Amino acid sequence: MTTQFLTLIIAVGADGQAIPGVGPAGDIREAASGLVFTEGPVAGPDGSLYFSDPPRQMIYQLLADGTRQTILQRSRLCNGLAVNAEGKIIACQGGLGKIVSIDPSTANLTVVAETYQGTRFNQPNDLVLDKVGGLYFTDPVYGLPNMPQKTMGLYYVDSKGNAKRLAEGLDLPNGIGLSPDGKTLYVVTMGAKEVMAFTIGSPGKVSNGRTFCMTQTGGDGMTVDGKGNVYVTQPDLSAIDVFDPAGEKLGRLTLPGKPANCAFGGKDGKTLFVTARRVILAIPMEVSGIGW
Repeated sequence: MTTQFLTLIIAVGADGQAIPGVGPAGDIREAASGLVFTEGPVAGPDGSLYFSDPPRQMIYQLLADGTRQTILQRSRLCNGLAVNAEGKIIACQGGLGKIVSIDPSTANLTVVAETYQGTRFNQPNDLVLDKVGGLYFTDPVYGLPNMPQKTMGLYYVDSKGNAKRLAEGLDLPNGIGLSPDGKTLYVVTMGAKEVMAFTIGSPGKVSNGRTFCMTQTGGDGMTVDGKGNVYVTQPDLSAIDVFDPAGEKLGRLTLPGKPANCAFGGKDGKTLFVTARRVILAIPMEVSGIGW
């Protein structure tokens, strides 16, 4: 199924000012609409954007020309997404407590990880891949009648599917990201209104869990740009706060909607795509994402 979008132009602001060296570098455009609750944006290898719509149980691909294609139906509440070196979509399948791999050309789905010490995960929410085929993911509980793992945690899954718990007792862990050098892991704890940072000694081994920055309201998703700046969505403020690698706030991107998550993409990596409830927003930036 394909759908063509109407593109709208909306004025942009960042506390009234653009953030020097960051952006915005122009107006926001509405790249997709007619959705329910968008999440999980990630750039595909061809310059397209994958994103999820958990209430609608869908994963979509947004092409550069504005065409939307359905990648997966009945997703079982897939939320956070990533794309691995083989072009497969790695997804947090929150409804079943799994991490899954999806072939975007066939919609074939395989399980990457589904248990820790013999028990299913809670509700995997968001994830980030490292350079050796492993992944880090957050595992909160939002609305489940029980907590299978008895704690809200942070996990690592290696390239063979072995899961390891890295932290527990977190307060609604949500968005997650890596620094450009892969040595720092960031986790948004929505309940604590905090972004944590962990030092990565080697794949799946973290230490020195600490407060990277505090958020005005409970943050949600996040991303990191090529300079190491950290972008944290603030749904209750209709904004994204931007912090430098030291945790100092650089400014705020104000938006015409409530953002859940964000990711860099586009042909040059200088478009910040924002999942904002029923729409996808696209913001031209001065800086690019990691890897461009």
